[in-house]
Amino acid sequence: MPDYLAPPDLPAAGNEKSADQDIDEAEFSSSNLAGGRYDAKKGELTLTFVRDGRQYRYSGVTPEAWENLKLSGSAGKFFRDEIMGLPTERLS
Repeated sequence: MPDYLAPPDLPAAGNEKSADQDIDEAEFSSSNLAGGRYDAKKGELTLTFVRDGRQYRYSGVTPEAWENLKLSGSAGKFFRDEIMGLPTERLS
């Protein structure tokens, strides 16, 4: 379906953005972090770890912290320094 025909609350076929424009996902070139999913509305970051594939949700993550994580030269170091101390929930 062409983009201009997609309903406003749904992405057109092939779009990588979630239907909820406040969701962003990224993969990391890291020995520690495989990828992340950030929900800007909730301030929640879900991270998947390389070693065991486990997922954890971190609360209170600002949009700036998410952007800095994606742009950092070392996602693992940024995680340890800036995110690891935030409230956490193990998902898997």
